[in-house]
Amino acid sequence: MIGIKRNWGKLCGKLKDFRREVSGAIAIEFAFVMPVLIVIYLGMVEMGNAIAADRKVTLLSSTVGDIVSQYSEVTQTDMNRIFEASQEVLRPFEVASDKLLIEVFSITTNNNNDHCVGFGNNDILYVGRGNGNILS
Repeated sequence: MIGIKRNWGKLCGKLKDFRREVSGAIAIEFAFVMPVLIVIYLGMVEMGNAIAADRKVTLLSSTVGDIVSQYSEVTQTDMNRIFEASQEVLRPFEVASDKLLIEVFSITTNNNNDHCVGFGNNDILYVGRGNGNILS
């Protein structure tokens, strides 16, 4: 009987020590929180990439507009060079050359003092000067 009391006392002591031990709780909390932190971190990285891509596209449209506006007439060779330059502006982001579209149009004035907007596909839109109505 004395052995059982002694063993029971040791067992109760071990249970009290186990209840006071908190070092494993930190590992469990870390296991619960770490996946959430990883998802937040990866989301921030992707958001940074999206913002950088948006800024590159804005810079590309401004740069291509500046380059094209310096020509009085744009040939196919000029357009090929502009496409090559646009690839460099977008670096390090890659874009398929068949997905890139540059529309060139011109604004002139005809004999009736109407503004003519000519698009790349040879469509012409006449805009009246006085009242701003669109004439076709």
